[in-house]
Amino acid sequence: LIHWNGKQWTEDTSVDSSYTMAIGGVDANNVWIVCDYGEMFYYNGVGWTPVTNTLTEEGVSMRKFFATATDNLWVVDNNGRAHSYDGVLWGRHGFLEEQDAVVTHVWATSSDDVWATVFEGLLLHYRGTEWRLHTSRGASRLDVVHGASASEAWAIGDVLLEYDGSSWTLLEDLSTIAESGTFIGIHGDSSTEVQTMLSTGNVYEWDGGSFSQIASVPDYVYLSDAHFLGIDDAWAVGQVGAILYWNGNILYQFEGLTANYLLTVFAAPDGHAFAGGYGGTVLHYDPTR
Repeated sequence: LIHWNGKQWTEDTSVDSSYTMAIGGVDANNVWIVCDYGEMFYYNGVGWTPVTNTLTEEGVSMRKFFATATDNLWVVDNNGRAHSYDGVLWGRHGFLEEQDAVVTHVWATSSDDVWATVFEGLLLHYRGTEWRLHTSRGASRLDVVHGASASEAWAIGDVLLEYDGSSWTLLEDLSTIAESGTFIGIHGDSSTEVQTMLSTGNVYEWDGGSFSQIASVPDYVYLSDAHFLGIDDAWAVGQVGAILYWNGNILYQFEGLTANYLLTVFAAPDGHAFAGGYGGTVLHYDPTR
């Protein structure tokens, strides 16, 4: 593990794993990383400690993580199955396996309001007791889902969809753009202000009437994950240790921190950011130093 203390990068061996597959949290003092074969570590603002969990027994690597509270954690494994933690126990959601659904992303507002996108273009909604399938309005691929509230959310893949609390509406056909990469993050403040990022490093915006590219990286880089804190405020990570920050004007690229492939990034509301990937690498950005 590598930690930025404001002056230099220092190595910390408290996380011993081959791959950091997914990072997520509630704030800078409550962050979890899930490693290969279900290993998990928890960061309390001071240091990392191992977390005993039943995911290790599953023996499956995890690749997506989302949390709304310390007792509401969601992870998706490499087989596309969803697992949740209620503060006491981990549970696996069999409905998704019955549907042979490969979950690509998960987002929640609470323990009984969870959305999942499925690669094949499906939208699944969990209401506390069961999952229900929602019409995806012609999508054949969905990559990411995220929202501003329980009544306002967006999903994107080869289409851009908007949720108003009762149903999903098709905003734009993105099949041509989607051929060039995977959407790795999305954020919206309103129906006329939505931003998203493609794995090629291009940033796009929906203004309520059109979907257009507003930024790109000068050199090609493949990105694996992005986390938007808001409009004009996003972190992204990818191959050869790529770390990018989008501030609304430019995509600023951090260089020379690591050569390892970075797979996941989490940005806390107070500006702290965490990234991880191959070699058990975990990077921490502290904006206060």
